[in-house]
Order: sequence, then C-alpha cells, then structure tokens
Amino acid sequence: MTKATYLDAHEKHKVRQFLLSKFKFEQVVGLPGPDFNTYVESLAKYGAKQFDLYEYSPSVLVRQLAMAKHPVNMHIGDILQADSNRSKTLFDLDFCVTATSCKEHINKFTNNFIMTFSRRDRYDNPINVFVRAKNQTINRLITLFEPIKHSIIETKEGDSYIYVEYNDTSSMCCIAKIN
Repeated sequence: MTKATYLDAHEKHKVRQFLLSKFKFEQVVGLPGPDFNTYVESLAKYGAKQFDLYEYSPSVLVRQLAMAKHPVNMHIGDILQADSNRSKTLFDLDFCVTATSCKEHINKFTNNFIMTFSRRDRYDNPINVFVRAKNQTINRLITLFEPIKHSIIETKEGDSYIYVEYNDTSSMCCIAKIN
C-alpha cells in the first residue's frame, strides 16, 4: 500500500540527506512517490536540474501531473525502461517493497543509485538478497556510527555499497552505490 505522505517520516529524511550528500548529480531518474513537489524540490537542493520520473499506475501519474509545479519528464511504466548508463545522474529507486521483489531492478542499475527496500522479509536480510542478485560476495563489512549508523559493504568483485537501516513508516533500508 502506498503511503499518503512521507512528509513526517523524519528517519527517512535523515537517511536520504546523508546519502544525497555523497552524490554529485545534475539529473535524476527516479520514483517520486506521493509527495511529488517536495521530492523534486528536495533533490534540486542537491543540484538536480533535470528529472525523468516514472510511475507505474496511470491514476497516480494523472494525480502527480495535476499537482506538478516544476518541469519534469514523466514516464508511465516500470523504471526498468530507464537508460541506466547516463552520466551525472542519480538513480533514486524508492521501491518500498522487499529486495526479493526487485532482483531484476537490482541487476539493471549498477552505478550512482540509492535503492530503498522494505525489511519485512523475515527470511533474508536485504543486503544478502542484493549481493546475491548482483552475483557478488561480501568481502568486508564495516559499521560506522557517524553522522548516522551505516555500513560500508565491500565485495570480492571490487564494488562498495553503503547500507543504512531505519525505522520510520516501517522497517526499511537503503543501499547506495556512488561512482
């Protein structure tokens, strides 16, 4: 079920601010969610000038376009349609479902992404699902506590990811890769 708003999701906002501060980008390919204008405005503060946004539901897309205050390129359908090889682009993928549900999406996006997943899968940790979907193996996991608790995941294949868990609207996590 889609939330009506994330405006009062304070932990989600702290995690996003932490992760967004690590990226340099001019374009965003993303999933704007229910707070369409706030989403665009918050990413513009980090340098975004162009937005290619995806919505799967036609009725939600119509509602988003009706409220849009900023110029954006809206696309109907799965974000799997997006070109994942764009430079100076942040792929902001707030799936809000389990990582198990997004294995194809995990494989498609390889650089400059933030993926948000639900942690409600009681059988497997999202980072384990993510790494297996990438056909990688964790080599080292380092947990840091400042400015917020997060982990750096290094793989034997040479990739590095940031992993952050949080509880706000529900038990969630973000996995980010910055290149």
